[in-house]
Amino acid sequence: MICTIWHLSFLNMHAKKIKFVALTSYIVFLAVVLLTATSYGEKSVVTDVSTLQLALCSMVGSIIAIAIFFQKNSLNFSAVSVWVVLAFGCAFLAMDDAFMYHERLDKLIHSLFGWEETRLSDRIDDILVGAYGLLGMTFILLNRSYFAFSSRFINYAKSAFLLSVLMVFCDSKGFGLVDGLIPIMHHLEEWTKLLGGGCLFVGMLCALEDILKARKLLFY
Repeated sequence: MICTIWHLSFLNMHAKKIKFVALTSYIVFLAVVLLTATSYGEKSVVTDVSTLQLALCSMVGSIIAIAIFFQKNSLNFSAVSVWVVLAFGCAFLAMDDAFMYHERLDKLIHSLFGWEETRLSDRIDDILVGAYGLLGMTFILLNRSYFAFSSRFINYAKSAFLLSVLMVFCDSKGFGLVDGLIPIMHHLEEWTKLLGGGCLFVGMLCALEDILKARKLLFY
């Protein structure tokens, strides 16, 4: 019994060190990507990494849904559905990043109504991106009982939402700003975009760890 307790304690300590190193490495990776990026356009490496993060979020969300589906004596189709919807939402955001759906919709709206692009009408795509974040956070809050098993996920999701709000604000650059501040806002927009996706990804991994612990598939 003593040996078992010592072994579990050792595994727990070892796992914490691994997670700390992994998280630190991931933060360093994001910082390197942002600091070495030669451009911040829609087809830049920053967008590629952001797309990858969201695609991984979708994959992790799908795994969580599968884990819940196979839980013994606690099959809950509502919980499975919630995580499937969340995974689908992340997949949509990844595709939006890759194929610029919000930009295309912005141009379509201008074309349909015969609008000329102005400083105000050009903010339609910003509103769409803001709506994505608001819809996602509202979905999580309305279904928070299905995320209660992982308070860490909820906290990271809140951080991701706040960063997305800051991203939209930074993307609305040009309103009352002196020219010297616009490049700074543009850089800050990309930082918040990538770090927000990073928060969501880490939160999804925390949720996956918590659900696997609940199923006793992790032994620390």
